[in-house]
Amino acid sequence: MLICCSGQVSLRRQNTECCGTTTFDSETHQCCRDTVISKAVGCNMQYSKFLFSILSNLNTGDSNAWKH
Repeated sequence: MLICCSGQVSLRRQNTECCGTTTFDSETHQCCRDTVISKAVGCNMQYSKFLFSILSNLNTGDSNAWKH
């Protein structure tokens, strides 16, 4: 009935899996480096968008692209 994901307890439902401390439905989503991503998007596409945004910011001279 319950699932523990890295110390966080949640209700277990059908197809429930852990991704870091959160749960997700493995039928519709997947875990990509502790981030839940839709299977329609996929891990590779999500990180491609992220890298593209960094490169775009660098090309426009945005000096805040690397600040946290």
